[in-house]
Amino acid sequence: MGIARLPELTPPQRRLVDEIHSYWTRDRRFPRTVALSVRLRKELDVRAVAKSMPPDVIGRASAHSDDEEVLKLQILGLALCSGEERIVDAFLELLRDAARQAISAPNSRPVVTRTMLRAVLKDVPQEEFDLVAPVVRDSLLWGGTEPTTGEWTREPSLDVIRFENVRTMGEYLELASVQPQEVGVLGQQHIALLGEVYTQWCRGGEWPGSREFIVGYRGKGDALRLLKEIPTRYRSEVQWSSIESKRFSLTLDGIAFSGRADADLTAFVAMVHVLVEQLESSPEDARITIPELARRASVLEPTASRMAEVMAHDWALGVSLGHDDSRSTMRVRDTILTYEGIRTFEDFLSRREDRARSNKMRENDEVDDAAIRKGILEMFAELPEDASRHLNRSNVLGRPTQPGGLEHHLNHTFTIEERGRADRLMRQLESEGLLAPTWSDMVAPPDWLIITSPGREVLREGLAPRRESVAPARSQDQEFDAFLCHASEDKTAVVTPFASLMEKHGLKPWWDAGQIGWGDSLIRTIERGLTQSRFVIVFISETSLRKTWPEKELRAALNLEVSGSKKVLPVIMGIDHASLENNHPFLAEKRYLTIQPYDPSREVAAEDLHHLLDALKAELSRLRE
Repeated sequence: MGIARLPELTPPQRRLVDEIHSYWTRDRRFPRTVALSVRLRKELDVRAVAKSMPPDVIGRASAHSDDEEVLKLQILGLALCSGEERIVDAFLELLRDAARQAISAPNSRPVVTRTMLRAVLKDVPQEEFDLVAPVVRDSLLWGGTEPTTGEWTREPSLDVIRFENVRTMGEYLELASVQPQEVGVLGQQHIALLGEVYTQWCRGGEWPGSREFIVGYRGKGDALRLLKEIPTRYRSEVQWSSIESKRFSLTLDGIAFSGRADADLTAFVAMVHVLVEQLESSPEDARITIPELARRASVLEPTASRMAEVMAHDWALGVSLGHDDSRSTMRVRDTILTYEGIRTFEDFLSRREDRARSNKMRENDEVDDAAIRKGILEMFAELPEDASRHLNRSNVLGRPTQPGGLEHHLNHTFTIEERGRADRLMRQLESEGLLAPTWSDMVAPPDWLIITSPGREVLREGLAPRRESVAPARSQDQEFDAFLCHASEDKTAVVTPFASLMEKHGLKPWWDAGQIGWGDSLIRTIERGLTQSRFVIVFISETSLRKTWPEKELRAALNLEVSGSKKVLPVIMGIDHASLENNHPFLAEKRYLTIQPYDPSREVAAEDLHHLLDALKAELSRLRE
């Protein structure tokens, strides 16, 4: 860490900070922008100076109009004011405490509360504490609860461990400003970290838990930063903010770059030779058990088992790992012939690169519906017939920035239109009874699927022409213009009047009160509503952030959006951008409409409802163009 310093303010910036601080200590609240503009109009332009401030010095409270906007000092702003050292020290103490919690229990989310802050500032009078507590709370930019009065909580992610030894505000700023980006060339620190992951894998027989590994690596470096800098071609994805520990694994490239895997890479080459031989001897159904693969490749069975797991995750090889008669088995496709006769791991990398270039040249070729349907069924047919495993819809279809399994299977990169078409064809296979949801997942029950017996039969017959759907075809007048995702507490104030307004203007809303009947399945009816609606309008309020069903509906809608078949339209009610970003960062990056102020006990203003309606009509017009 270098020499940590607080930012230097210009004279106008210093004047504004001092005025806000003076107002705050005198009147026990922060000033409105319009009041400061009037007071300081002969000295400076308050709005312009506020916008020029370094980050984290002052913040703006969300309000319905500029006249009601409030300028608030954040923790860095207080650090720049004399006499507020104890507040800054309390803030840093909470950071260190959260770091200690994360280190001692990496799989549990640390918690910082108002009570903990009170314990640190126990000698501060209650009136003054009530003044400083919201500043500290708002500077801890993590998830949690933040009522205007009473107890609040903040829940940091694993990133907080970097503040384990922070002592000054300058050190905090330097650490907090680190935003790792993937590097083009791996440095010695990155290679050393890959080597440590590889060593733990060999020693324990399984990949280390990501969160435990990050915490345990503290004495050797900042594993969190290094992992974020290592490109995903070398490593698996890690759920940085999730409290659930994920296994952190390396790819074939990552194992090679660890610098410790010569024996494993030699075993890999020998295994490829055997897989090619197996495909040549049984081209119709090339399968081989791991013990047999190890024997023929002359490698130890534990080594063969470990490398088979990694090989199955490299789509360029065209192999998959399944289970037959309780024995691990590899299934081989003709893609493996690309690597026939390789002598070294470098030969493999060279041929894989050639194959990637060839695929790139063909990625603009069109793929027809029959090929997509067949590819989907083939992927699901690789699952065990006892339905002990299933596939997730998003993993099959992929996302615009992350190719799915179907693209690898078809050796084709989807356009946005093709991805949307693949999603429709997959749902078509469901309606025909060839695929079926397992309803085994709590978050997205309809998105985990298996192939049915009729599906396997159709595939064996060479994928006969599409049969009539089990459900009647959906006519145009059965489609909905918008699915209204909301918490029940917001129904009276905004959802019911907005649904009525839509109907008066000839639009058709989908909402629970109008579509879910007595005895209907909630999950199936909601899923049908989502798929049959052109748009999903998400009403987000302080209440909806705490409710389970709106969260499930939102996740399902976002899954449809990334597949290219749906668009989510957010409406923010009574919360600020920071709350939205903490709870739904993907929505925070979208353009959203607001209803401010918002009171769930009173119907929103008619002009707000008409504003939403006009925006929806504009989206519908663009859809028809």
